[in-house]
Amino acid sequence: MAVHTNCHDIQAEAQREFGLTPDDVHDSFNFFMHTGVDAAGRPFIAKNTAKPGDYVELLALMDVLAIPNVCGADVMMTSDFELKPLKLTIFEGGGQDWSQVSEPPRLRNQRSPSEFRVKNIKADRELYRDPSYRPEFTNVPLQISELEVNLTGAEFEWVQQLKSTGKYGENDAEVLRYVFFTWWIGKFMHGPKHAAPT
Repeated sequence: MAVHTNCHDIQAEAQREFGLTPDDVHDSFNFFMHTGVDAAGRPFIAKNTAKPGDYVELLALMDVLAIPNVCGADVMMTSDFELKPLKLTIFEGGGQDWSQVSEPPRLRNQRSPSEFRVKNIKADRELYRDPSYRPEFTNVPLQISELEVNLTGAEFEWVQQLKSTGKYGENDAEVLRYVFFTWWIGKFMHGPKHAAPT
């Protein structure tokens, strides 16, 4: 199977424009990824339950470099086995927005720079965009191919039954893709398994 991209690769490539390596920043923060640990202590990936129109609002309290990052694992349940677009809107906060921001709570174990052994914070923290940067994301541009699948009458009926539950997709292709990749992961993947749909 060809190399598939993932959230770490996407983030690493995007931040390369500012001379940052994966070691310079934290891991991606996944809002809609549905993961967990089962009763036996095994990690699992469950069906993504995000729907069109779901959104998250963030308020930056300082200048930030943020990389919107959609899971590129089109063969995993994190994206329901299909890459979909993401809409990003950036607003500049006004006075009314800032008036609603409360001072964050100060924790007892939270230290300030005056309590650090090295008290001088490095002043040169500016990020500089590399004007010669050219994106080199894995598997971009995406190439989507149609694949004809011949089913027996019994297999087609099974797909229709699964489709009628509304859990596996809205059309025959989505249901078949869901069934195939779920089987493939259970049979060949060495890592977190998928949770059974509820």
